[in-house]
Amino acid sequence: MMVYTDADFAGEVDGMWSTSGFVVLDQYGTIVRWRSQRQMTVAKSTADAEFNATALAVEEAIWL
Repeated sequence: MMVYTDADFAGEVDGMWSTSGFVVLDQYGTIVRWRSQRQMTVAKSTADAEFNATALAVEEAIWL
């Protein structure tokens, strides 16, 4: 299983919310699960937004 993740720091101009996204692939490269959602907290930096996105993806990978 491979997991790719990314975040958009402060992409929503009005509230400065960041967006997280991830995709989970099986060993053949087939998409198993994906999600994109607004982060629950306002990130103070790009690193913070990326960390939140990674935490979301790891949580999903553990569940799978």
